[in-house]
Amino acid sequence: MTNENVQKQNELIVNDVQETEQAQEEKQPKEQQQAKQKRVYLDYEERMSLEGAASFLETIVSKLKAGQTFTLTHAGQTYEITPAKQVGLEVKYEQKKEGKYKLELELEWREGDGGGIQIG
Repeated sequence: MTNENVQKQNELIVNDVQETEQAQEEKQPKEQQQAKQKRVYLDYEERMSLEGAASFLETIVSKLKAGQTFTLTHAGQTYEITPAKQVGLEVKYEQKKEGKYKLELELEWREGDGGGIQIG
């Protein structure tokens, strides 16, 4: 696998926009909607080998296990990803149409969510 392919693989991110949240936001007054507006920093898709996708995910997993920040770079922009200590995990598996399947993995967190109580 070439460095260029590895770099392309490291530019992938899963879009985390959910239809139910959008429906709830549409019911809220415009002032509340503006205060809660989402920012999609990166939305990227690419077809690649299963091995390449696994390698990309393994890179992210190793950083998460080590509690480290990781970066995603695409089109000259670099995004630093620093998940909180406590995250929500969503797994979605669906058949989109005959012969086409989709598996989505999503992590969600709140900034500064260290979770649990600590005694110093």
